[in-house]
Amino acid sequence: SKRKEKVAHIRFSPAEFDALEAARTNVRAVEGVEIGYYWRDLLRENPERRYDAIVMNPPFHKGRNTEAEIGRGFIATAREALRRGGHLYMVANRHLPYETLLRELFTESTMLHEREGYKVFFAVR
Repeated sequence: SKRKEKVAHIRFSPAEFDALEAARTNVRAVEGVEIGYYWRDLLRENPERRYDAIVMNPPFHKGRNTEAEIGRGFIATAREALRRGGHLYMVANRHLPYETLLRELFTESTMLHEREGYKVFFAVR
């Protein structure tokens, strides 16, 4: 039988302070779910806990320059922050080459959707 798991914690950790404030404004409280808001540089700080799932849209700009290395760093950090068997859901611009890294770092990875300049990935640690 399939087991339904309930979400107990949601953590928002955007790189931009404005995104953090938008999350505080737009996310509604859910009974029984702990919601945390943290403004952190996830590329410079070690994950302090292991997660069942991470949903992300990693940045790839430094000023006006496109730098796929930033997104690659976020993917590697997400892998370390996931528990074994944990799930990564990631949105990325279609032109960014993340497929190889996802295959290298995760036991399973697949593109779920591709449309209008974006692609959505699912990966399992």
